[in-house]
Amino acid sequence: MARNSASPVSTPVIVAVTSMLLAIASAATGTTLFDNFGPGNQYHPDFYNSVDYQPSAPPFGDERDIDGALAFTPLGGDYELTSIVLPLSIRGGDNEVDIRIMTDAGGEPGTTLEYWHVSGQASAYPGVFAPITVSSAIKPVLTAGETYWVFVSASGPTDTLLDWHHNTTGYVGLGAHRTLINGSGSWSVSSNHMTTMRVSGRVWNGVATERDSWGGVKALYR
Repeated sequence: MARNSASPVSTPVIVAVTSMLLAIASAATGTTLFDNFGPGNQYHPDFYNSVDYQPSAPPFGDERDIDGALAFTPLGGDYELTSIVLPLSIRGGDNEVDIRIMTDAGGEPGTTLEYWHVSGQASAYPGVFAPITVSSAIKPVLTAGETYWVFVSASGPTDTLLDWHHNTTGYVGLGAHRTLINGSGSWSVSSNHMTTMRVSGRVWNGVATERDSWGGVKALYR
């Protein structure tokens, strides 16, 4: 009888310990905040939105810069950003890409929270290739229910054309593009963007660190 009476007591303890271990594992590996890749990082190799940089050509040529951005909104809690994954290919020019995570400003990309310059990693179009991953160094906090933007730009200095590939899952969402002529231009926003990305984060514990504070200040002034 003693053995039987002990069984109901041990079961909740095992469940509690298992739940705790799963929570620790989840915090360590991170949470997917947005993902419209297909299975196995699948994206569409033949359909894309282009980003482009064309330097000025004297005496009459203008500098042109075509940029793209895709919006997402984290749900269920606040998170520290850990990584962004993007399928980007290059058609010509310097293999130099600028990627940013940005706040929302009245329904379009606003302030830069973190910036990455990626050199030599975009694969040549056409073909199927591994997407580019950038990892966060300063872990900006993304607030639940607020909109954020992932921004992609070709940075030159020569004439450079990049493709940001569409998803295969049928996702259509809020995105933006802009054409800067000699550094001047504005965003055009629409709800029919199909570019592909994954954004991951860790549950924020509510404690700001020195790394976050200083990193955030430096990011705003790049």
